[in-house]
Amino acid sequence: MAEPILNENTKKAQSDSNLSITSNDIKIDLSKEFLLELRKNMYHGTHYEDVVDHIAKVLKMVDLIYVPGVDSHQLRMKVFPLSLADDAKE
Repeated sequence: MAEPILNENTKKAQSDSNLSITSNDIKIDLSKEFLLELRKNMYHGTHYEDVVDHIAKVLKMVDLIYVPGVDSHQLRMKVFPLSLADDAKE
């Protein structure tokens, strides 16, 4: 059930508009600027990319966001999949 939500949100993230993630009564609005920055730091799963560095960058970005009523762990779980592409996404 979570996969269709993530696929739908990933398609929205690829557009030029803001992204709103809604699941289990949690609504998270991500700005266009945040999504562009996330896209610049996407992890593709290639041998020359450092997965630990990627995770650290994404967590640092996500930790700058505060959503009232949303636990930071929930936010990380919703946003992190949007930072993956190609083989890493699979």
